[in-house]
Amino acid sequence: MRGRNILKALFAFSFLAAATTTSVRAEQIDDPGYTYWAKFKPGSFSTTTTESDLGAQKMSMQMTTTLVSVTPEKVTVEVKTTTSAGGRALTPQLVKKDVSAKRPKPPNSTIKESKETVDVAVGDKTYPCHLVEETRDAMVVKVWMNEKIPGGVVKMEMNTQGMAMTTHLVEFGVK
Repeated sequence: MRGRNILKALFAFSFLAAATTTSVRAEQIDDPGYTYWAKFKPGSFSTTTTESDLGAQKMSMQMTTTLVSVTPEKVTVEVKTTTSAGGRALTPQLVKKDVSAKRPKPPNSTIKESKETVDVAVGDKTYPCHLVEETRDAMVVKVWMNEKIPGGVVKMEMNTQGMAMTTHLVEFGVK
């Protein structure tokens, strides 16, 4: 018990130290998670599949995200996740999550943007996408987004030391 309290205190201290050394208030940017959900009505949803390669372990996940509410400050979504790792199905998870309209600008990152067309496994449709590629240290994340899809994500790839993840849109519904 005492060890957990020490870890919590160290975490809190390191968080505060990082926040105060960068600036009194970090630069705020629009959060794409908010932007791509806020234009839809509650009940809109998207379902994606993610395949992860963690070296010796493979994992797959299906995630259905449903919009619960929208305000000028945040959106609330409900995320149902079904995961299988090492050939075993794990207990499905259901979580509500708030996404703020603004977020701190990530430190030490570079962002490139362009437009591309991506083939996705939603029937035989092709979606024009806005590609955002962000590099942070050894991690590279590419996200192909379309504003007509709740949440926006059509495809995402993340690569970092010894780990690769690929996400694809499977289904979506607009209310």
